[in-house]
Amino acid sequence: MVSIKEAVLAAKKFVEEVYAQSGEQISEIGLEEVDRSEDESVWLITIGFTTTDKTRKRALLEQSVGTVLGGLATLTRDYKVVHIDRKTGEPLLMKMRQFRS
Repeated sequence: MVSIKEAVLAAKKFVEEVYAQSGEQISEIGLEEVDRSEDESVWLITIGFTTTDKTRKRALLEQSVGTVLGGLATLTRDYKVVHIDRKTGEPLLMKMRQFRS
């Protein structure tokens, strides 16, 4: 059985590797939440991290050509829930964290 600490390390490593392979830069990676699935077979690890929001940056550039804002990037905090198998410690999937209003 994989401990919570091991599951958290596996989830953080998984997020870092997936984003590195896609060429996206992330920073400030941290643990946000730990839970278990209803059947207790999977750790549900929420990882938060900061990304550069290229879409927002492009919109800012278009609106502020020739101004100081033209060179600034918008940072966005993203949250992913990584499902870690409690027996093997293997990442099974990664989903967007859904927030309730």
